[in-house]
Amino acid sequence: MRSKGLLESMVLFFSILVHPMWVLAEIPLEKISVLANIESKISDETLVRYRETILPFIEEFGHRRGFEGRPNQDCLTLLNASPGEFPAGYKKATEEACRVVVGYIKIYDPSKPSNNAAVVAPGLGEAYVKYQEVGYFLAQEGYNPVYIIDHRGQGSSTRLSPLYAGRPRGESPIHVDRFENYILDFAKMINIVNMGMDPPEKIFLLSNSTGGSIITGYLTRPDLRAKNIAAYGNVSPFFVPGARSNIEKFAMYSARKIGGTDAQFWLANKVLSRDCNLNNQDVYPMPCLFEYDGGTPRHYSFDTAENSNYLRLTTSPEQYNLNKWLVAQNDGTEVGDKTRGWVLRAMDYLADLNHSYTEYNTPTYYFVGTDDVVVSPVATKMYYDHLLDVIDQKSVVSEAGNRLTPADFQFETIPGAAHEILNESDEIRLYAFKKIMEFFEQYK
Repeated sequence: MRSKGLLESMVLFFSILVHPMWVLAEIPLEKISVLANIESKISDETLVRYRETILPFIEEFGHRRGFEGRPNQDCLTLLNASPGEFPAGYKKATEEACRVVVGYIKIYDPSKPSNNAAVVAPGLGEAYVKYQEVGYFLAQEGYNPVYIIDHRGQGSSTRLSPLYAGRPRGESPIHVDRFENYILDFAKMINIVNMGMDPPEKIFLLSNSTGGSIITGYLTRPDLRAKNIAAYGNVSPFFVPGARSNIEKFAMYSARKIGGTDAQFWLANKVLSRDCNLNNQDVYPMPCLFEYDGGTPRHYSFDTAENSNYLRLTTSPEQYNLNKWLVAQNDGTEVGDKTRGWVLRAMDYLADLNHSYTEYNTPTYYFVGTDDVVVSPVATKMYYDHLLDVIDQKSVVSEAGNRLTPADFQFETIPGAAHEILNESDEIRLYAFKKIMEFFEQYK
């Protein structure tokens, strides 16, 4: 036991010596021991790559910023609630508390051309810090600037649930007041990209998971989408939740075969909704909506792959531990589990989104993994197939004015990949990124 304690002390001391001071300055002292524990599980090669190449690049060219999003509608409802309607146990809302600031990072090298910009949309609960390597790769491929957004309620953005009041950010559940606000935030992000001093000629999009449902919603809104969106890499999109058991998988499959996509959504909604009622959300937000999905609070954990069920997300313990390390270095970017309200509003939104292919006109490369249990790869394939049917049956023109053909839409299944393909093993992650870059190259 004494030797183990000595070893941990040496790891902690070493981590303090080798960490750049600009990193340590942002880390509370209680997190340093956590950081040292995570570092001990990451290979020297990966740590060197980040410390000597990726993080210094982000520090030099990255600019953390934010913009005002649409106010938190749940908060506004609480603000306007009469005393008899106000739920017990919640602090009275204020106008200031209802403000929402959406954070993002802009990676920009003023010495490089800025003809082609890239915008990255992470998944549920993810912060931009997890995609710093993706930002670095995009910059090396000539995309300048690169933007990575922190969706409202997560990362560096404003938290939205009343359960958050007075608690550490890592205990705050992932909540959204209205799913459409994600889309409106993203539209504002694109407007910011196009309103810069040197607007790009073309914008390329990349997303993971829930980021895919957000960007798809944006791209199927002719009233919102920008004219210079050139192409899109949609990785493991959240169109339908993945089945959590073989029984659910069979039930979802049967519902889809018997009643089509709508029946599958109806079943998924029943499975996930429990006793909440979305019909009341515009009257006053039921306290049920703010509770954690499943009822039991699950706060952010810095457990390494050895102590967690990391295989739901990635088959790579190295990447899993690396992501924990990146979040630990950026205090306050962590977030807890999702609320029931988030699940219900997502299902409500997805029911319409899965019929939105008739409005789609952006060249897209879809990636799914065979071992993804978080979202449904089958649902992505169904959306892709419906989209190709539309392309075959009518003339679809991109925002750039080009007639689209089935060749402008690609779908690939990666054997052995779990949900987070962009955070998978080197072989899978770099392969997917290479294919997306080759796809984008056609539209530069």
